[in-house]
Amino acid sequence: MSVWLEPAHQSRKTHFVLAGAKQSSRILVGHRDHHRRAVLARTLTADGYRVRAARDGDTLLEWIADDMLEEDPHQPQLIIVEIDLPGRRGIDLLADLRAVGWETPFVLLAGRRSRLVEKARRFTRTIVFEEPYELYDLRTAVSVLVSQRSAGPGRRRSWAAARSVS
Repeated sequence: MSVWLEPAHQSRKTHFVLAGAKQSSRILVGHRDHHRRAVLARTLTADGYRVRAARDGDTLLEWIADDMLEEDPHQPQLIIVEIDLPGRRGIDLLADLRAVGWETPFVLLAGRRSRLVEKARRFTRTIVFEEPYELYDLRTAVSVLVSQRSAGPGRRRSWAAARSVS
């Protein structure tokens, strides 16, 4: 089933694919700002995703490692994280996870003129949104990335290495 949503700007239409996989798709969100973190979590939950949100990168890494060690069948399909998150920065979390072979897509949220944007664009399966960005553009990217991830082959490596990253 597909749904067309009319965004605030009438010149664009955003297409969301609603599928059974969406109900089991889990997204991790990391943002230092409580309000932005809450808006992202509420919006993605309303779109049908299971969302877990943290205010720092160390907590996100702990959750990822715990899920992998428990062999949770609902490991994250996507991580949305502020590029310069407190604790383990989003860009460092991405680099560390790619170094141990984790291919889960990332969406990095960057402030204006962040020096880390060019570094972030070098990673595969990563989209960077620089401020100001529109929420409906982010939702579209999430829909596409999750649907690609659900359809893709071989999802993740074993995570014995997850603890070594922390």
